[in-house]
Amino acid sequence: MEDRELYDIRSASRRVKRSRRSIYYWMRHGMPFQLIGGRRYIAHADLLKMLRVRIHNERLHQFTKKD
Repeated sequence: MEDRELYDIRSASRRVKRSRRSIYYWMRHGMPFQLIGGRRYIAHADLLKMLRVRIHNERLHQFTKKD
């Protein structure tokens, strides 16, 4: 798969098996996207990078001590 491939929101959510709501959340919190013809598109590399960050953060919080 080529890193320059672009996904729309629905395709991105299917690609990483997350909800569209999660994709919008990631975009609000810094994931780069492009506006083309009024629609948002996400580059393959940016999508996978954000997924790795989110998985890493989930694992960190899983093992933190809760009071």
